[in-house]
Amino acid sequence: MIALQSAKSRYISRLLALACATGCGVFFLPSIFVLAWINFRQSPHRFPRFDFAETALFGVGFLCFGIGYLILCRNPNYKAEKSALVMLTVVILLASSFGLLFLFGYVGSSGVRVSREHGLKIPPSAHSFVCGGDAWMHWSLDSGAASAFEMASNDLPSFLSQLKIRQTHEGSASIFPENSKYEIRCPWTSGIPLKTYRCTSRTGDSLDVQIWKVDDATAGILLYTDWN
Repeated sequence: MIALQSAKSRYISRLLALACATGCGVFFLPSIFVLAWINFRQSPHRFPRFDFAETALFGVGFLCFGIGYLILCRNPNYKAEKSALVMLTVVILLASSFGLLFLFGYVGSSGVRVSREHGLKIPPSAHSFVCGGDAWMHWSLDSGAASAFEMASNDLPSFLSQLKIRQTHEGSASIFPENSKYEIRCPWTSGIPLKTYRCTSRTGDSLDVQIWKVDDATAGILLYTDWN
């Protein structure tokens, strides 16, 4: 009876270690790939330092839980090696899929996604991207893409020059629909926007662009593309 309980406890511990290692690996592997890609100057978009700390934390978790799983699986029949191979294969496949979706701008928050969903060129100084909405549904249902980022004020004229502006407004009206999945809140949106532009969209039915002042050297940008 004691041996049975011990085996059951060991089995549950293995499952927990495997689940935790897989979860950490799924987040760690694509994150480290993307951060390395940015670090080697293949992309102008910067990540906050928090992302580096978060990636390192997932990496430590992946390593620790993976080692723990191998220790718990140790037996004379070499099942640990087979289980480790299965775990590694699953993690690599899931991580690679997520990494590719991120790099091509289908998930996550990045300049690539902003450019793909709104059809705009993002200046090299752009950073602190936040993306939301359900643009991936626009082929079959009404949907929208909401984004925010910061950029150098000096790049603002070149950024605005690509817009096909139909109307210009002043005031504090929100460009986002009254739906939580489209709402994006940034610290610099607590005041009044400088300008709001209603534009022709290259990717959807309409594009709203709102310009905010973050500080003397930085401008905040809100974007909303709508598919009716």
